[in-house]
Amino acid sequence: MPAVLQIEAMAQAAGVLLLRQISGDGKVALFMSCDKVKLRYPVVPGDQLEIRVKLDKVRGGGKIAKASAFCKVGKKNVSSCELMFALVDDADGV
Repeated sequence: MPAVLQIEAMAQAAGVLLLRQISGDGKVALFMSCDKVKLRYPVVPGDQLEIRVKLDKVRGGGKIAKASAFCKVGKKNVSSCELMFALVDDADGV
């Protein structure tokens, strides 16, 4: 699995967790940044990728959030990163 797709998967999992934690009805989590990315091992076809996400901070009156995430294959951590999101109202029905 390419590294960029691992980061995308971690960002989507963090966005879902964020919206569930803050009761995000009528909100959208916009992915802002990805820091401290570490890509340790390749993920090949047949590997089962496990994604773990933890919310670190929600600040700015619930408008900015930071999460950390990592991917595992078996007992090996294959990638990790810190993610930042902006929470906005879903005015356009996105």
